[in-house]
Amino acid sequence: IDLGIRGSLWNVVYFDMSVFYLYYKDRIGNILRQDIGPLFIPYRFQTNISDSRAIGAEMYTEVEWLKSLFKMPYEWKGSVFQSLSFTDARYIQSENTAISGKYVEYVPPILWRGGISVYNHKWLFTLQSQYVHTQYA
Repeated sequence: IDLGIRGSLWNVVYFDMSVFYLYYKDRIGNILRQDIGPLFIPYRFQTNISDSRAIGAEMYTEVEWLKSLFKMPYEWKGSVFQSLSFTDARYIQSENTAISGKYVEYVPPILWRGGISVYNHKWLFTLQSQYVHTQYA
């Protein structure tokens, strides 16, 4: 399920915001098992480990600052942009107590990207940065 809004203000500010819910039945993942035998060597076993759900919100905004501040000629453009997402993704309804209620791997709870661009019909210069919150792997 995804619900969002997209638009622009004054042909200078552009935005896209949404909230979502994702249910994943019988998610494939790895669990640790021990070999039956004299050594009991642990190994990773790939199988359907649990159902999972993800709830989150995403937002993207961009401001064309050259157009709004300096009234630059049409062939030059410049923008500042950022995207931000919050996600809570967890395993649910698992028979394995080591997994049930835990975070889903590789889904950071906070992800931010932002930057600035200046460009025309021949050149593009972009400086971008990002922040990825601690995630389970």
